[in-house]
Amino acid sequence: MYCMKRITFIVVAMLMSLASFAQAKGEKYVAGTFRGDFGTQKTTYQYDSYSNTSSEPTNTSLVVGLEYGHFVVNNLRLSVGVGVSYLGVPIEETNIRWLRNKTVSYVVNPNVSYYVPLTDKLYYAPEIGASFESGSIKDELTLHKSYTTPATGWSIYAHFFALEYRVSPKVALGMAIGSFSYGSASFTMDDSWGGSIHYKVNQAKFNFNNSNIVFRYYL
Repeated sequence: MYCMKRITFIVVAMLMSLASFAQAKGEKYVAGTFRGDFGTQKTTYQYDSYSNTSSEPTNTSLVVGLEYGHFVVNNLRLSVGVGVSYLGVPIEETNIRWLRNKTVSYVVNPNVSYYVPLTDKLYYAPEIGASFESGSIKDELTLHKSYTTPATGWSIYAHFFALEYRVSPKVALGMAIGSFSYGSASFTMDDSWGGSIHYKVNQAKFNFNNSNIVFRYYL
């Protein structure tokens, strides 16, 4: 028992002796982002004694980005990110592969965050930001025929529950769970009479089951 108490005391003393890392004015960092989601799903339909099982791919999404941040005053961070995203939605199966609707977007994302210290290394860091996107939507009509239209969009967002943990003076791990966003997207498509139709979609969204994890390297 005495040995266990001594080990516990040594561990606590070591943790308390580690240097704290303040988010001080002038600090800078770079961060990389990669996120992917793809797979297949299997569905079984039953009608009395008859059953049928089918497999189909799920939506495929990929996001690759780079972010640069700068603390303009103590605990207040301004940053901007750039990236590219891909979304593929399966729409019809052929004897060779699935046809998909494909969206490719190039994104610029300025944001601001205020760091509230919880411990020497752990910070509560809620974030608000905006996203501006420009890209294209490609509809595959057949294996050899597709239709591509340009698309633009913007959104504003807020991460209510976000934390950052300074693993070392140079490395930090950030995590955000849940968000609110409001955005608008627009694109134009040709109609069957030789004209065009302009579409605009507005969307407000609460997400409580999503999470973002980012590694930051302080310069």
